[in-house]
Amino acid sequence: MSKLYEIAERYINLTDLLEDPKVPKEVVSKALSDLQEGDLQEKVVSMCKFIKNIEADIESISTEMKRFQEKKRAKENSKERIKLYLFEQLNRVERKAFKTPLFNLGIQLSPPSVNVINIQKIPRKYFTKQEPLMDKREILLDLKAGIKIKGCEIKQTEGLRIR
Repeated sequence: MSKLYEIAERYINLTDLLEDPKVPKEVVSKALSDLQEGDLQEKVVSMCKFIKNIEADIESISTEMKRFQEKKRAKENSKERIKLYLFEQLNRVERKAFKTPLFNLGIQLSPPSVNVINIQKIPRKYFTKQEPLMDKREILLDLKAGIKIKGCEIKQTEGLRIR
């Protein structure tokens, strides 16, 4: 069985033969009989099946990733609840430190952080400037509506779609 690129090359060669008036009729007939549509169709179907299998694998992996993310989130929540419970109980019995053969733990101050009470009252010098973000979706809608926008044009590419 031929490879897909070999079949495609034969089709290109056949097109060249058909467009060249100097090529004898017998050569064109031989090329046509050698080229079987079934080969190309069989290859295309095989490649599409392969693509669909890969898409199914990708979907399965995405589903598993979501499941693991949910499981991770649940474990993180459990850890935080247990830590909070332990913190509360140690505070309740007024123990700031605790030593065991496996673990040493203690209640200590966290590093200082800022608590914003009213953002409108904060002086401008504490804000950082950000570059403006372009809304390409809005630009595309305007271009489609016939609005001319300097520096932009509609671009449309081709891609293979398998149904």
